[in-house]
Amino acid sequence: MQLLFSLCYAATTSRTTPMPTTKPTPGATPPAETSPVEQLLTRNDWDTLFPNRWFKSPLWHLYYTSQQPWYYPQMEVDYYSYENFIKAVKFMEASGHGKFLNEPGTSLEDRKRELCAFLGNIAHETGEGDNGLFYREELGYERTQGGWDGAYRSVGSRTTYKMGNTPVYFRNSTKLAGKVRFNSASYHGRGPLQLSWGYNYGDFSKAVYGDPQVLLYYPDRILDEPKLGISAAIWFWMTQPDWRITHNPHNVIYKQLSSLQPWGFGRTIMAINGGLEGNAVENGPSDADKKVTRRIKNYRRCAEYFKIPVGVDGEQLDTKGMWN
Repeated sequence: MQLLFSLCYAATTSRTTPMPTTKPTPGATPPAETSPVEQLLTRNDWDTLFPNRWFKSPLWHLYYTSQQPWYYPQMEVDYYSYENFIKAVKFMEASGHGKFLNEPGTSLEDRKRELCAFLGNIAHETGEGDNGLFYREELGYERTQGGWDGAYRSVGSRTTYKMGNTPVYFRNSTKLAGKVRFNSASYHGRGPLQLSWGYNYGDFSKAVYGDPQVLLYYPDRILDEPKLGISAAIWFWMTQPDWRITHNPHNVIYKQLSSLQPWGFGRTIMAINGGLEGNAVENGPSDADKKVTRRIKNYRRCAEYFKIPVGVDGEQLDTKGMWN
C-alpha cells in the first residue's frame, strides 16, 4: 500500500501517494503466541504494502547518495521496518496506549478499519509517487544547505517548556560538517505522521521521558531512533491534546467511540491536518480536495487489500462540512 500534517505538514505538498493496483493475498495467519497487532498485520502484509519504503527502494538510493551535501551514512537503515513498527507498538502499549489497533469490544473488521486509516494517513504524509513511507522528514528542512531558522517554533500555552535556542550544526559525517544547519532547534515534520510544532515535541517528550526538554533540545532523536519516531505517530493517533478541537484519530474511526458525527476516515484527517484540509471534497478541484482525495485512495486500497468495507454505516471519508 503506497499509502502524509502537518501534525502537521507533509514531507512535501505536491506528491501523490497511490498504492499499487495489484492486490496480493494478505499474509498467512501468524502463530498464536504473537500479539494482537501482529495477528492483525503480519510481516508479509507490511512488506507487501510498503515494498519501496525508506532505504528499501532502488529509487531511494538514487535520491540519497554520498554526493548530496546533506547525506550522512547513518541514515542508511530500514527505518520503517516491520520490526521497528512492532517494537513501537509494544513500547506504546507499555506506556498506556494498548488500545492502538486493539480496542476492546470491537470486531476484527473495526480494527482493520483503524489499521487502514492509520496506514493510509502515514503513507500520505511520507509518500513519494507510488511509494509510501519513502521519507522521514519534511524535505525542505532535510535538504537545507544551512542557515535556516528553526521551523514551527511555538510551545503554545506550555509556559514551562523551553525551546532549543542554540545553533544546530550539520552532522560530522556530512559534506557540510561544522556548518550551521539551523539557527535554533527546528520542529518541522519528522516520522510517519510528520510530528511538528514545539508543543507536540514537548508533549510527546514528556509522555515518553517525563521531561519535555529531551526532544525540545534534540528533536532529531526522532530520526536517530526508529522506534521513537514510529512511537510518536502512535502517540499522536491515540492522544487528544488540550489544543486539538476534534477528537483523537483512534476514537473517531470507530462509530461506537466517536462523539462526533459523521464518524470515520474524514474525522481522522481533521484530527491530523484539519486546519488545512477541512471542508474538502473527494475528487474536488482545490489543493485541499486533492490532498484529501489522496488520503482516501490510500485508505480504500488498504481496505480492499484486507477485504473490509469502508464508507458504509454512516462513515464519511472526506471532510466536507467538517470544521473542527
